[in-house]
Amino acid sequence: MIVHGVTRVTIRSPSSGYRREMDDTAQLRMLTDLRGLKSMVALSGYASDLYERELIGWSQLTKNTADLAGNKRQEVLWLSSAAQAARAGKRLI
Repeated sequence: MIVHGVTRVTIRSPSSGYRREMDDTAQLRMLTDLRGLKSMVALSGYASDLYERELIGWSQLTKNTADLAGNKRQEVLWLSSAAQAARAGKRLI
């Protein structure tokens, strides 16, 4: 399962970049659900204290980048233990 969980925002709009925000409660609910899955999970988003706290044991691949406005950001791909095992066996990423 591949999930794009951009921290705090989920749906883009032309004017501000995002139209709807996912609050911390919704983010936490999503992270709790993802942690409960036994399948491979790859979650992409930006660096986040909430994700760091909730995804203990998940590995991270990071990439420094910039948003459309030129602000420096760090994109992160969090991998569940099943995804980590698949990656180690060269079956993923």
